[in-house]
Amino acid sequence: MRSSKPEKVLFRFNVSVQDSSLSVKDLRGRLASTTREALAEAQTKLGVIRAKTEKAGGFGGVGETAVILAFIVKALKVGAVAAGTGAAGAAGKMFFEKYLAPRLIKLDLLPSKFRRIPTPQSPRASKKTSSKKRRG
Repeated sequence: MRSSKPEKVLFRFNVSVQDSSLSVKDLRGRLASTTREALAEAQTKLGVIRAKTEKAGGFGGVGETAVILAFIVKALKVGAVAAGTGAAGAAGKMFFEKYLAPRLIKLDLLPSKFRRIPTPQSPRASKKTSSKKRRG
């Protein structure tokens, strides 16, 4: 299955940090570098354009924290599994399970509660929607 238009999907998951000496800065660095490594491998296999992880909201310590995975794909190569769940969502789930999660586990960053979250509309898209409602 292929899609020619880039599609962005967002996921949220928790990371339980097993190393109590890890600082917030170190955690961010590990998330970024691990995502880059996973992306480098997945780009040729899934047609991923971009993937980025960032800590969700502010927090004071490391412990267990929520992480947002922004996943953008163009040419999807995920096959029939994508048909029922949406190609980009299926590709994002596959990226997490096959490429990102195993790398996080090796760094003692234990991922859990992976789920898709709504992608916010751009201001331009919401303007079009609200102007259509006024005309109707």
